Amino acid sequence: MILVVTYRRRGDQVEALLQLRTEQNSGRELNRLSHLGGHVQREDLLLPKDASAEGVSFSLADPIPLRAAQRLVREVTGVEPGPALRPMTAGGYLYPDKEHLFFFAFALELPEGTHLPRHAEMHTFPLLELLSIRANQVLRTAARLCLAPGVSERTWAAAAEIVALNLRLHDYDELGRQLLALVGRPDEERAEMATAIGQLATDRTSPSWMSESREVQLMGLAGWQYREFFSVLLRLYAQVGIDGAADRLEVIRDDEHKTFAVGRLQELYQDEHRMASMPFEL
Repeated sequence: MILVVTYRRRGDQVEALLQLRTEQNSGRELNRLSHLGGHVQREDLLLPKDASAEGVSFSLADPIPLRAAQRLVREVTGVEPGPALRPMTAGGYLYPDKEHLFFFAFALELPEGTHLPRHAEMHTFPLLELLSIRANQVLRTAARLCLAPGVSERTWAAAAEIVALNLRLHDYDELGRQLLALVGRPDEERAEMATAIGQLATDRTSPSWMSESREVQLMGLAGWQYREFFSVLLRLYAQVGIDGAADRLEVIRDDEHKTFAVGRLQELYQDEHRMASMPFEL
């Protein structure tokens, strides 16, 4: 998979530019926010038509992922990225169907005033807004876990740890402790917790160029970007100068509990056996 983190300057402000996934531009994770993403395709390998792509391997520094990223930007935005497209990092992700994918992440600054097609649904978001969107996504996940039927206590406890760590990163430490205390407790108590959590969550919407209502209810961040927001994406934001990213990283570094949460989540999200046992995507 290729991911292109786009961003734009407005005066002295730098904001992330993400795509709102809709039925018009995406086949999965609808109503979630994502930087430009897509698969490496055969044409990116530049192989003869009768040649097999089996066994082809490459790294972030190789031209294959760069060609895929350039193609992706052109197809979605109509912009020719040129030398401004920079390779940044890589990482793995276990999808809910347990398909293991590898991500090559690039960064691209789009000049202010760049005209983007409406169906691309590209929108700028300040970092604080992205943090709020993710926090609500975590809260909804916590409530959903409390209402999940037919989950073994072992699996519930494993899922609760992941959710509690995510809650800590959004300053809901006490809520995370209360969630962990529900391991082995009756369904009625968990249902009460789900109601309490639901009162904390706020529905988030995003403007849409193509929706008749012009507003779409956001389900949060897409896949890998949600899971690796604090461990990878926030660091990438800081490198390209997105406002507030460096300060947020410093807050995490100065808090040993948050630092532990980031590292532990990285470990858990790469535990194939644990993730395969989860009742839904976490």
